[in-house]
Amino acid sequence: MSVELKEIQHGTSEYEKAVQLRREVLRKPLGLEYTPEQLAAEATERHFVGECGESGSPEYLCSACLAEEEPGLARIRQVAVREDCQGKGIGRDLMEFVESEAKAAGYTKVMLCSRHYAIPFYEKLGYECVSDWFEEVGMPHRSMIKSL
Repeated sequence: MSVELKEIQHGTSEYEKAVQLRREVLRKPLGLEYTPEQLAAEATERHFVGECGESGSPEYLCSACLAEEEPGLARIRQVAVREDCQGKGIGRDLMEFVESEAKAAGYTKVMLCSRHYAIPFYEKLGYECVSDWFEEVGMPHRSMIKSL
């Protein structure tokens, strides 16, 4: 399966498709929804997707956001890979793409907050846990960091 990774713009129809993917993967299983305020706050972030299919109607397989945490440190957020695409290297490719974009933008480190079940995935990519457990969206998370 050929996946094209690219940046999209907040507020576009592409962004709405990415939000729908995130909603299905990250929010719906927890019985949660994005608020208009949460989505509006993403206007200052960079948004990335992986797509396949015809150029006129591609399907989004994965999505992630990138935001500045502080000078030199970026936060990767809202990483979502469609359930039927998990375990096929698409998430790894997405993370490598977002990390390369962060590095090109001058960041030397990236961080994220991982759900408990995804920590082994991020560890394979070189992330290290740097916090104790905390609860977010009703489930255990840990902060993780990686040098670029």
